[in-house]
Amino acid sequence: MGWKRQLILITALMNVGSGCGEPDLQGVPQACGLETSQECNLSEDSWIKIETADDLEAYCEDACEQVYRLYFYDLREVAELTGFSWLKRVEGNLNISGLRSVHTLQGFDNLEYSNSIIIENNFSLNAIDAFGSLREVNHLKLSSMDGIDSIQAFDHLEYLGPADDLGDDNLGFFLDGMNGITHLEGLHKVREAGFVVIRYNKNLESIDIMESVEEVRSLAIVHNPKVASLGEWPNLRRVHQGIQIEGAPNLRRCEVEALIDQLEERPPTVELSGLSDAPCD
Repeated sequence: MGWKRQLILITALMNVGSGCGEPDLQGVPQACGLETSQECNLSEDSWIKIETADDLEAYCEDACEQVYRLYFYDLREVAELTGFSWLKRVEGNLNISGLRSVHTLQGFDNLEYSNSIIIENNFSLNAIDAFGSLREVNHLKLSSMDGIDSIQAFDHLEYLGPADDLGDDNLGFFLDGMNGITHLEGLHKVREAGFVVIRYNKNLESIDIMESVEEVRSLAIVHNPKVASLGEWPNLRRVHQGIQIEGAPNLRRCEVEALIDQLEERPPTVELSGLSDAPCD
């Protein structure tokens, strides 16, 4: 049973509850709470896709400590995701998206590395309490989840993609359309990041992240209409490519210029527009 051969599971979407109201919610299978793991023979093109409770149970029973691509998508039958303590490494993508009924995401407590983590379009999700051992991710994206008001789950991260790789536009941290967040705080252990992109978060008022970061590829804070403070970024010394701050009429231009002045050199590209011209104290 499971992924013993090539660990590829691509399951046709089951129309659970389609046209018949909400589906009957189930608990997470007991196998997902197991703490034992095994090494599995993996193929670089393996893709595990979980869309039903049966898919979830089969994956958990195998408990492979390393996978290449793991997708949770359109999972309608459970109200929470918990467990997965055996998973230590995702070589490619961990994608949790389009979940219909999941309101709590917990577990993944021993996951130390994933090349990419994308959590998006989970409209019922209101709590992320997971990833306690995660230290390194090249690409982290949180998008379109109004029930989430914090990114504290990722406070142990130390690395968010290389700052000096100018060829890959997917490296870094992306926060997009997270309208439940008013005060963005966290990622305080990160020392290096690729892109830092914070955009279209309509209720975001203040930013207090990455107090340890020393260099990033680019910083873009775009169309967050309520933002009034960027925070201090006390250790930031180098922005390799550019700074783009736009569409924040409550954010003082002089605060942004002060951040630029603390850098070792001005970035090659600086774009500032739609900011307040009020003086700084």
